[in-house]
Amino acid sequence: MTSDQAQISQPREAATTLSPEAVQRAADALLAVRRGAPPITALPAGAEPASYADIYAIQDAVTAQLTPAEGYKLGKLPDGFMCAPLHRETVRRRPMLSAAALTQPLVEAELAFRMNRDIPLGISAAELREAM
Repeated sequence: MTSDQAQISQPREAATTLSPEAVQRAADALLAVRRGAPPITALPAGAEPASYADIYAIQDAVTAQLTPAEGYKLGKLPDGFMCAPLHRETVRRRPMLSAAALTQPLVEAELAFRMNRDIPLGISAAELREAM
């Protein structure tokens, strides 16, 4: 599933304002850090996202270079949600994780639920509990 298929995500705008080359430059910069390059403080000039469509285009370009998604994380925005894939190499199934395995360890608490079926948009809380 790509981020534009995630039903609960923030609706994408009609089109990205970035050129395909700019999207790829941004993705390459993020991938380089993920693969061990020093952290960056900004994306390359001309490759800065200015809309949700730009953000998702960059995310999709990064995702295309990584392992398949094991799930998605959601973030609440004032006007909806955004989603991002959780890639296989970042999902840990044990309660312990060595800090040495992290580039720059930070604390970010996340809970994951395994669902037994697809979750349609507009589902009730009771139906959601039944799907877990």
